[in-house]
Amino acid sequence: MTKRIFVTAIAAAVIAASLPTAGATNALTAVPTRTKGQAVYVGSTRVYPTGYNINDNNYFKLRDVGKLAGFGVDWNEDTRTVEISTTRTAPELTGITDTAVTGATAKPTDQRITVDGKEVSMTAYKIKGNNYVKLRDIGKTINFGVSFNMATKAVSIDPNGLRCHYQVEQHHGRV
Repeated sequence: MTKRIFVTAIAAAVIAASLPTAGATNALTAVPTRTKGQAVYVGSTRVYPTGYNINDNNYFKLRDVGKLAGFGVDWNEDTRTVEISTTRTAPELTGITDTAVTGATAKPTDQRITVDGKEVSMTAYKIKGNNYVKLRDIGKTINFGVSFNMATKAVSIDPNGLRCHYQVEQHHGRV
């Protein structure tokens, strides 16, 4: 009888240890970037991509960035892969709406992402079923300009930029 109780207790402990628990999914707090007072521009045009601040870094919805910088983002259901094409299109500066919500959680994702058919690695988070990436990471990968003006807290995307600008601009005025 004691042996049966012991075996049952061990089995229950093993099963309990293998079940996911609340908070154990590496979920992080995602704060809408607009609540941090940050504005995003493409050239001199103010745009409103969905963005979140996660661990003091800004992450934006990959599809929004693709439209703003003029590159393609598609989903391949068969391979469960995000496929990015560097074939440039005209940037779309309208029709993009910031839908970030307060209280959202972000989960690190191991989502497969390819650029022109080659797999790439970048830090990404899944929020409400969408992939969010750092602008500077995707800028470096796709080759478009990204800069940040510390004084105005303005992020600037240059679709025709030759590289991603990591420096923090200290001058005053709009980027």
